[in-house]
Amino acid sequence: MGCQIANESNPKNQDFLYQLAALTNAKIVASKNLTGSAKLGGDWALEFKPGEIPDSLAFELPIIQAYSGILAATYVAEIFNGSIPQGEWIFGSGLRSQPPKLTAAPAGLIPGFPGLEGTGQDAEGFGVLRLTNNSTFQSAFAINNTPFPSGAGLKITFDLFAYGGSPNYAGDGFSFFLIDGTASPTTAGAFGGSLGYAQKQTSSTNPTLIPGLVGGYLGVGFDEFGNFSNDNELRVGRSPTLSTNAGGIATGRIPDSVAIRGSQSTQYRYLAGTPDLKTINLPNPA
Repeated sequence: MGCQIANESNPKNQDFLYQLAALTNAKIVASKNLTGSAKLGGDWALEFKPGEIPDSLAFELPIIQAYSGILAATYVAEIFNGSIPQGEWIFGSGLRSQPPKLTAAPAGLIPGFPGLEGTGQDAEGFGVLRLTNNSTFQSAFAINNTPFPSGAGLKITFDLFAYGGSPNYAGDGFSFFLIDGTASPTTAGAFGGSLGYAQKQTSSTNPTLIPGLVGGYLGVGFDEFGNFSNDNELRVGRSPTLSTNAGGIATGRIPDSVAIRGSQSTQYRYLAGTPDLKTINLPNPA
């Protein structure tokens, strides 16, 4: 078995392998790290060997040397329906925000996961991770703290729900982001149009700059309200499709869109985005 199935960061990994061997009466060897090209941080060694087991691979040397990728690895498989998150996570919220909450965990702080609280609303196995409530000025995050080589590529699937707003207090959206593997942020980026990732200025009359996410590498905004694509509030860069005022600042927004902003080192600069997709938003579906 390859691709970190025997990684020691989670004791359950090797427990699983021992149980699998016992149930199947099979001899098992596995890898503790990435399996594949050395250029992407991998190798072809199978370090986990319970007992005297030959670990020769089924691939010939020329094939191994020519292989340029990494064997598929599952870094995260978490649906947050229980009272304790599985794996390594960092949680945090904005300066004026409530902490993210697990609805199947007992009310209060969750031991071992600073910045995360429970609500006790749902039964074990039927909960969700609620990043923010429907108050104003909210931003929060959940970061899986498992590093991976940036050249290996990612395939990501997740479910997202936004609900409970009102015409006067509608939510802005959601961002999925990558961070520098050496960073450990504790505070989310700015609320509102910055989607917890980029920076913003809160007011032109009494300006306060809220910084973006520490270590931000790439942020993908699923933007309901539409401000992630503009340069209002001191965000850097905007969609070229937006109109501007005499000062060169965007006067519009792009609701129901997906946009990408860059790293902290580029001040979270706008990189690309879609027009209004319309079909990604299903308000009050029957």
